Amino acid sequence: MARACHGPTSWTKAATSSAGASPFSRASPARCLSPRIRRQSAVELAEQSRQLGAALAQLHTLTLPEAGRHNPRSDAIQPFATPYVEYVSATLEDLLTRSLAASNATTEADVAWARSVLERARPALELPFTPAVVHLDFGFHNVLFEQRDGHWRLTGVIDWMTAEAGHPECDLSRPLATDRQSRIGAREAFLGAYEAVHPRTSGFEERFRAFMLWERLLIWQYWQAQPQNDFGGIGMREWIEPFVEMLR
Repeated sequence: MARACHGPTSWTKAATSSAGASPFSRASPARCLSPRIRRQSAVELAEQSRQLGAALAQLHTLTLPEAGRHNPRSDAIQPFATPYVEYVSATLEDLLTRSLAASNATTEADVAWARSVLERARPALELPFTPAVVHLDFGFHNVLFEQRDGHWRLTGVIDWMTAEAGHPECDLSRPLATDRQSRIGAREAFLGAYEAVHPRTSGFEERFRAFMLWERLLIWQYWQAQPQNDFGGIGMREWIEPFVEMLR
C-alpha cells in the first residue's frame, strides 16, 4: 500500500483540530473492513493487530489536563460540563432513548439491562484517570498500512473528526468489537501490544463493559433507524451482550 505521511506529530495536530462531532462513527465496523483485510492470513492479521495496538498505545501517551472536546472558536479543549461518569451516562441514556424510538427490537427489558451494566461500572468510571487524546473510531477501517520486506507497518491514522480528550480505554472497544464481529482472531495480539505500554488498572473490566456498551449502542441505534439492516429478528441485549462480556 502507499505510504502515508501520518505520525505522532500529525496525530496531535489532527486530534486537536477536531470539530468535536458526536463520538464514534455510526458505520458498522464489519461493513468498513476492506476485502484486502478480509483476505489476510492469520499471521498477517496478527502482525497488523500488534501494529494497531502499538499505534493506539502511542496515541494515548498524548495526555491533557481535562476531559472534553475541542472548541474551534477558542482553539482549546472545552471541559465537559459534568464529571466524566455523568457524560458517559448521559450519552448512553440518549442512545437508549434513540434505540427505543428506532424500532421494536429494543425493549424496556433491554434498557434495564443496559442501565445495570452502567451502574455496575459506575464506581470504576468514578476512579481518577489521566485524560488522553482518544480517536473514538479507531480500527482497521481508519488506518493505513504498507508492506515492506515481508512485514506490515502501520503508517497513518485517518478520520479524526470524532476525537476528544477522554478515557483512553474507550478506544479499545471498536477494535475489539471488530475483531470479534469479523472473526479476525487477533485480539490477544492487539491487547498485548497495547498493554505493554498501558497495563490494565483497577476497574478495567467494569469500565470495558460500559465502553463496549456505548460503542455497540451507537451501531445498534443507527442501523435500527434505517429502512433495512442486517440484524434480522435479534434483540438489542441479545446482540450486544456477547461483546460486553467478551473479556470474561
